[in-house]
Amino acid sequence: MVEDDQEIQELIKQFLMTQQYTVVVASDGLEGMTQFNKQSFDLILLDVMMPNLNGFEVSKMIRSQSNVPI
Repeated sequence: MVEDDQEIQELIKQFLMTQQYTVVVASDGLEGMTQFNKQSFDLILLDVMMPNLNGFEVSKMIRSQSNVPI
């Protein structure tokens, strides 16, 4: 999950963990791309309005490398 709002991060993370998902959190687009390049993911939850790289930029970068659902 790439989300810059810590309250939203925690809310989504807690919900997904109750559903037995493993959650990796990044706080901005640059951190999200770093995590994406380190490991593989089954799904990416991506905020649109973030500092450094916005969600549209991150989505375009991910899509150029992978077909993972965003």
